[in-house]
This record gives sequence, C-alpha cells and structure tokens, in this order.
Amino acid sequence: MKFRISLLAALALALTAGAALDAEPARAQVPKVTAGEVVDRESLKGFVTWATSEFAAITNISDGARVL
Repeated sequence: MKFRISLLAALALALTAGAALDAEPARAQVPKVTAGEVVDRESLKGFVTWATSEFAAITNISDGARVL
C-alpha cells in the first residue's frame, strides 16, 4: 500500500513537471512606455524596463523580425 502511494505521488510529480516544461514562461507586468513619453529620468527608466522585458520575451527569430 505504501509503495502504491509513493508510486502515485511520483507519477503526479512527473506529470506536473512535464506540464510545467510546456508552459510559457511568466512575463512581468511592465507598463508600456514609448520613447515619445520619455521626459525625465523616471520615465526613461520605465521605457528601458519595458523595452528590456519586450526583448527578453523574444524566443525565436520570427518574433524578433516582427519587432523590427
């Protein structure tokens, strides 16, 4: 009985881990700040943070080409 519970727990853990590998990575909730909105250091920091998060989300060449 104890072995059966351990086996079921291991199977559930393996299925959960497998599902997590297929999932998209979570993206930070960063407000969009365009270059035209930059007027001071704070808005510049917001723009750089947003741009960094956008480029970090690029996972293949097709996504990168869409940005350009």
